[in-house]
Amino acid sequence: CGVAPIVSGANREHEVIKNKKTGLVSEVGNAYQLADSIALYIDDGQLRVQLAKAAQRDAELHFSAEVMVQKYANLYQTLSDKRRDRAKN
Repeated sequence: CGVAPIVSGANREHEVIKNKKTGLVSEVGNAYQLADSIALYIDDGQLRVQLAKAAQRDAELHFSAEVMVQKYANLYQTLSDKRRDRAKN
């Protein structure tokens, strides 16, 4: 929380972190690009703080406990409805 992320696409983090909006995304295995991203954060403190705040806001908006509970409740309801519909047929 409060950290400006740098991710690669190795574990699908690039689907959560939006490049240059909520963090920096580098290619998997591209050490030069990773080094450039680290250097950018070192050189540009304002960008680092801006992306850290944006990442935190985005995480709270999409991944807070309340949001995740609601998403799971919606998923369970959808699955239950589908099962009920199949049972009727």
